[in-house]
Formats: sequence, C-alpha cells, structure tokens
Amino acid sequence: MSARISPLRLEAFEQLPKHARRCVFWEVDPATLGDNHLADPEFEKEAWLSMVMLEWGSCGQVATTVPDEHSAAEPSCLGYVLYAPPGAVPRAHRFPTAPVSPDAVLLTSMGVEFGHAPDDLAHSLLAQVIEELVRRGVRALEAFGRTPAASELHDPQLMDPKVRPVLEALGDCSVGERTNVGAG
Repeated sequence: MSARISPLRLEAFEQLPKHARRCVFWEVDPATLGDNHLADPEFEKEAWLSMVMLEWGSCGQVATTVPDEHSAAEPSCLGYVLYAPPGAVPRAHRFPTAPVSPDAVLLTSMGVEFGHAPDDLAHSLLAQVIEELVRRGVRALEAFGRTPAASELHDPQLMDPKVRPVLEALGDCSVGERTNVGAG
C-alpha cells in the first residue's frame, strides 16, 4: 500500500485519528487548568492548530491512502506528525531539559497505523517534516523521548487510580490504546 504525505490543513482535522484529535498534552499548560478539566479536548486541539497555522504556518504532516481513481471514498489517515515552535507548546517549559532551543521546532506527536501503513511510513513522515522545516529556514528539530519506565501511562491496569483522571483530562493522551511511535 502506498501513502500520500501532505501538509496538515485545518479542513482535514477530522481525518486525524481520534487520539491525535483529543490529545492536548503539549498544547495546554496544566497550570492554566486548575481544578477544571477540559470539557472538549477536540475543540481545544483544533483551536490550537488554528492558532499555530495562522501565526506560523503548517504545523503537521498527514499520510493518507492514495485514492483509487474509481472510488468516491475519502482517503483514510495512515499516519501523522505534529510540530510547532517552542513558544506554542506550553508543556515543553515544564520538562527538566527545558527550554527547547529558540531556533528549533518541537516535534510534539507522531502516530502510524501499524498493519495498515507502509513499513517505512514513520521514516517518510519525518523526512517530509525535515524537508519542510529546512525549506522554512528552521535550524533544528527537537523532541522529547519516552522510556519503557513510562509504560504505566499506557496500561490502565498498571496506572495509579489517582492519576488516571488527570491523564484523561488531558485529552486521552496516555490512557488506553494508542498507535503512536513518538511523543504523546
């Protein structure tokens, strides 16, 4: 199966997998939440994407199936990658290795539908991001990694019950099934 990679447009937001549409881990500073939980994380994510696109330009790439010339079906999403300048990613300031370099862009999340996508899709998505950022004059791309020690955030059975509501409030980023190959 082949994939077509193109810049993410706001009109294609609904094409992203549910997890990608609901996860606002990077986009919302937890200090601004207080005791309130996000009523509509999808709305928050779409608003964030809109703001970044208006102020900075495209902030994602999406890989879709190549449509059959005889099919009227919408192409399905095989993978995606999201990135933004560090000033648009409030959660990045909370990490011990912060701040992100001012001349860098932060890769915030990446997902590939394993089993449905070409084996090299993750590599192709990153290559497309790098090509786009080089064209725009960006000097560096940074990302935060995750270790196996964070596995309790993926398995609800291993998660502390007191932590689960907090993670769910952040838009279902780390709770339950996920297909992501990169950061939250």
